Amino acid sequence: MSRKKKQRIGPIALFWMVMCILLSVCGCMRGNVSTGSESYRIIYTTDRGIFTINSDGSDTRKIADEGKGIVVSPDGSRILYKTETTLEDGELHCVNIDGSGSIVLAKLDYCSYVEYEFSPDGSQVLYEAGSKVYLINSDGTGQFLLASGSHSTFSADGTRVYYVDAHEEKAENGLMKQIVDDGFCSICLDGTDKNALLDSALLAQSSWVPIYSPDKSRVLIPFSSSGNLSCDSARIFDGKGQLSEIIYTHIDVYDTDMGILFSPDGSSLLSCDDSYMADRFFLSDSDGKNVRYFSLSTEKITNIYDPAFSPDSKSFVFCAWTEWNLGNHDISSISGDSFSKSIIRSNAQGVGERNIYVNPVEGYDPKCLTSGIFARSPMYTPDGSEIVYIVAERTGNNPDDYQEFICIMNADGSDQKQIICAGKIEEMYVITSNA
Repeated sequence: MSRKKKQRIGPIALFWMVMCILLSVCGCMRGNVSTGSESYRIIYTTDRGIFTINSDGSDTRKIADEGKGIVVSPDGSRILYKTETTLEDGELHCVNIDGSGSIVLAKLDYCSYVEYEFSPDGSQVLYEAGSKVYLINSDGTGQFLLASGSHSTFSADGTRVYYVDAHEEKAENGLMKQIVDDGFCSICLDGTDKNALLDSALLAQSSWVPIYSPDKSRVLIPFSSSGNLSCDSARIFDGKGQLSEIIYTHIDVYDTDMGILFSPDGSSLLSCDDSYMADRFFLSDSDGKNVRYFSLSTEKITNIYDPAFSPDSKSFVFCAWTEWNLGNHDISSISGDSFSKSIIRSNAQGVGERNIYVNPVEGYDPKCLTSGIFARSPMYTPDGSEIVYIVAERTGNNPDDYQEFICIMNADGSDQKQIICAGKIEEMYVITSNA
């Protein structure tokens, strides 16, 4: 009787068996392991279109050939943006984050002044055109004229819409202006049960640009005693009446770079002085109490830009000029936009630089995270572990001779690196790539 030979496993086969086991174990574990910075995707717009890129610099995609005014859906899977067909008219678009499924939701009047947002569940879109507030399904169906007015937003549960009830009239100079009717209101999505929350007489005294807390439980209405664009006080209410009043100085409520911000958890308010060479910021609780005023002049920094809260609401980042020294450089006659003029100031001779700082919400302890750069638009990644920002570099002596890089660093300022050279960036947002 013959005996069967034992089959031996060769070294190559043994290697692949071990690799299969390791891969299967890693695959099981991957769902429980944080992927860190790889889990974030950056959306940015330039004069060449709308793009997305992973925060590690991989997988750049062009979403659209043109567009601006990016609004991301709550789950991060889609974006809204507008295009301008003429100086006044345009279109509202919806597209998947990978660039697929692009549709035109609506034609827009006075495109420069249009506001829009997704409903909390992403199924509907609220938008404004010509002082009219519309609802439409996010697939482009079911357009519905909800009300006359502006500055609209969904309630936190998505069952109502807050807005300023108003209509348009032609002024003596021939331009259209808004006339407040029933004041600040809320209304059901079917157009019924309209409630006036703040009367028109009080609203007419303000610059009537409502600023909503993240959970929509509080609304801040800025006021100006001088009637200009600067705000010297603000009243906060919760729909049941005035809660409190905050006194400010020179807060430009129309400037998104230096306006009034709610923290993500709604507990704090942050604002920056909009006066020339401003070096001050204000912090308060969201009910208007515990107002704190801070000056950065002792830190040899000035002109505060682009404040942004951390996701946990415990700190905020901002940009500011460092060691400002304009010297004999006269930029008054330089053509081009203000940012281009700022780039002229920041040149190889060290006229000035704009760095990124971080400060705790509780207390005063500004720390400079960068050095020797011209930065703007810092923003935290969704988990707060990193900061994405834009850096400009000179390429010539003319106002428009510069290029911009999207960069990323750890929240403590370490491990600074460039992601991509993107030309001239108009808007930038950071979302989770697997949302």
